[in-house]
Amino acid sequence: MTTEAYASSPEATGGAGNAFEMKVGARFLALLLLHGIPPVLTQTQVTQVAFQNRYRCWATDDLLVWCTDESGTVHKIAIQSKLGFTVSASNPECIRTFSGFWTDFRAPGLFDPELDILVLVVQRATNVIMKGLGGLLACARAASDHTDFGDRLNTPRFVSNDVRKAAEAIKQIIESSKTPVPSEADFWRFLKRIFLLPLDLNTSSAQDEANTKQILAQAVNPSIDDPIGRAQPGWLQLVDLAQHCNQSAQLITYADLPEGLQQKFRPVGSPNKGLQILRDRSDRVLADVRS
Repeated sequence: MTTEAYASSPEATGGAGNAFEMKVGARFLALLLLHGIPPVLTQTQVTQVAFQNRYRCWATDDLLVWCTDESGTVHKIAIQSKLGFTVSASNPECIRTFSGFWTDFRAPGLFDPELDILVLVVQRATNVIMKGLGGLLACARAASDHTDFGDRLNTPRFVSNDVRKAAEAIKQIIESSKTPVPSEADFWRFLKRIFLLPLDLNTSSAQDEANTKQILAQAVNPSIDDPIGRAQPGWLQLVDLAQHCNQSAQLITYADLPEGLQQKFRPVGSPNKGLQILRDRSDRVLADVRS
């Protein structure tokens, strides 16, 4: 009689999910440090980052990011981070995520569906999730209204079966939640405000981690030598700060960042400043042009 030995996955027992979540937090703290431009809301700059937002009444609780555009309008990004993700009405993580998204989307005074967005950050961007969930969200944003969205889903071969399965799973989840059944228009508007964001932060390739370090290196104060050498400890300090903020459910503004980080790295200017200069110069030139 033989005895087989089983070993748990190092990823499952080594805290890989928590490490990924902390690096996602560190990436957004880097954007706060540099007054950087966030994903999706690319006409804004990050002004605040909050961790563990359940007590702030958000069901999507991993990260909450405030961003401000040039007019002073504030937009919010509610973020849920997952190492891996499966879209299924029977998957507990999927149920929690989309039930939370739906709860926040319907919360008046908390979420503005015209300004705010919901983001699912994943490390493993498999073909299944990108083609299924990613394709569904893209389909919703491409549709002119909920009728057009329904037509796109129901037209044979217009979208893949993965897209239809993702739509059915999400609809089943929110219909099973303790809320009124959504109308077709509400379901379409809900999907339009969800974004899927793959971030390669906790793997051997770590492409997005490298990009963040590169941005930090470019933002090193000119009076400091060795910008590349400064980027690595700056990144590690941000990861440590994210872990501390996560443990204490802290909200961070630029003024709350460690003074050493503020001294080493320079914030960028307005994301539209250069474009506005070009526009002003063009207006002066075009004002004298006559056909």
